[in-house]
Amino acid sequence: MTGNRKSMPTVLFIVLGCMLGMVIAFAVMMYLRVNDSMEEMTAYEDSAKLAAAARPEDAGTMTAEKLAESRVARNGRSASRKLKATAHDAAHLGSQAGNTYVAANLLDGNPATAWAVDLDTAPFDSDHLYGPTFTLDANRIDYVTIVNGYAKSVSAFKNNTSARYIKICRVMDGDEFPEPEDIIYSGSLRDTMSPQKLPVNPSFDNSRPTREIAIYFPADPVYYRQGAKWNDFCISEIEFWGN
Repeated sequence: MTGNRKSMPTVLFIVLGCMLGMVIAFAVMMYLRVNDSMEEMTAYEDSAKLAAAARPEDAGTMTAEKLAESRVARNGRSASRKLKATAHDAAHLGSQAGNTYVAANLLDGNPATAWAVDLDTAPFDSDHLYGPTFTLDANRIDYVTIVNGYAKSVSAFKNNTSARYIKICRVMDGDEFPEPEDIIYSGSLRDTMSPQKLPVNPSFDNSRPTREIAIYFPADPVYYRQGAKWNDFCISEIEFWGN
């Protein structure tokens, strides 16, 4: 009996050790399960954020290209691509120091070149301005990208005049004044050398093909920002995206 009493603490320690081991194992299992759940929740939240960003009201979280692709995918349409266009020469500033300012510069992919006119000379000294026109073969227009001002350098951008407001329209049957369903974009432009992606106007009718586009700078609101040195109005690049 004495020997059995002496062994009781040993048995008790063994039992307690087994119970402690079971508690630790259970705690580890619960930790792993919670960790897996957290990872699943994170993945779900990421997916939800991406899904939300694909909605027009949350478009700021995605690039314009991804947003357009998301929209056309939901509608069962092919993704956007840069459309091939041809610029038809409008009046422009004469060559200076080897630089040209023709309308074709808008489509050359080089922001160091620009289309430009002198707003201090007739007929460009009026309160509005008709810009170049472009021909293309588009079944759908998704957005327009534009580089405002003379983006050759920071000083060139600052010293020359840039656009504050622009209207981009589909030309139908030679109409001078477009209908609302033919206005691709009508709104402001930021005072920056960076490319700006302009969304298509909600009223624009994309069920009709677009064969010709005109850009117009209206009198109200005042369409330009005066340059620090010169009143040469410049636009460096324009791209049409769709299919």
